[in-house]
Amino acid sequence: MKLFFCQIAVRHLKIETNYIQGLEKFIRRLKPKLVFVHGGMFADVFDPYKDVTESIHYESHTVKVFSEVENGHRI
Repeated sequence: MKLFFCQIAVRHLKIETNYIQGLEKFIRRLKPKLVFVHGGMFADVFDPYKDVTESIHYESHTVKVFSEVENGHRI
């Protein structure tokens, strides 16, 4: 089974375009069965490949820590 990890950092249109083109080539050439996505897993980016590969989202440590904080205080 092929497993791959990818991290999204979409900051502006050029990076987003390069990321989407790279993701398309990555999936087309390597044909992974499963892709772990670290960061935002946007439907408009990953949905076109849902019939080809399974994408699993997992949150970063930073996101987990900040989700446990409210107004600067731990919940």
